Amino acid sequence: MIMNDHRRVRNPRNVHRWMHALACLTSFAVLSGASIPAPPVLDQVEQRLLKIFDGDVEVSASSAKIDRKALLDRVRKAGIAEYTQYQDGQRRSLRITTHPAKRTLPVWPKSDGDPMTVNVPGESTSWIIKSGSSIVMPAQLDLTQSVSVTYDPAEVRLFAGADPKPVNMGVKVYDIQGTGSPEHTGSLRVTTIDRGVRRIKTPAGSFDVVMYRNDYKGEIGPASVDDTSLIFVSPTHGMVASIEHKKVSAMIFYNKDTRLGYTLASTSRSKR
Repeated sequence: MIMNDHRRVRNPRNVHRWMHALACLTSFAVLSGASIPAPPVLDQVEQRLLKIFDGDVEVSASSAKIDRKALLDRVRKAGIAEYTQYQDGQRRSLRITTHPAKRTLPVWPKSDGDPMTVNVPGESTSWIIKSGSSIVMPAQLDLTQSVSVTYDPAEVRLFAGADPKPVNMGVKVYDIQGTGSPEHTGSLRVTTIDRGVRRIKTPAGSFDVVMYRNDYKGEIGPASVDDTSLIFVSPTHGMVASIEHKKVSAMIFYNKDTRLGYTLASTSRSKR
């Protein structure tokens, strides 16, 4: 019996069969693993930005599949949502409103569908439009600085498809009415990246989202700007969370380092 077993192992035909079976199993394992790629690990900048939420928000990997095109329509849906704002260790509740724009700028980029505005009380009003496979922001009111700002080309906020190439975005800063000549002009180098599907845990619940990141660097008027923003978008609830870290420096006269975060406080959404 021992001799028979030994001969069976040494038989070239058996060895070939075993090697073929092993190769098939290995190929299957590789293909199975590649079908659900893991999102990139959060880097140090992203981990540091998430600390603004004081542990209220947790982000992990997710194997969910999200149709990015569905996100483009979801963020343009009119309504009012409850959020919590985080800044300088303080929190406040607010309602962010999305509705059709009542007015636009004289020079307006081409869009697919009507422009919308996103209003954050006491902070900003942002115009957003759908342009091809992207949601872009051509203009914004910064209520904290009492200025209106235009972007050319319009800033990409989220998109479906491959990451857009980095662009040099022209920036013009006007008075709050957007009239007259710009008070400041400049240019920002903007890099926009799809950082993959994540599972995000918030006080309002847990959601599968796509995480987008924008990095900005350049100069506007006398000030240098170094900015990073993150936005987490759900196909069912729209923007679930966002973070912005802005560093503005104008030589020795002005230095500002701002961190601002928002997270969904309730899954209920009312119509305007």
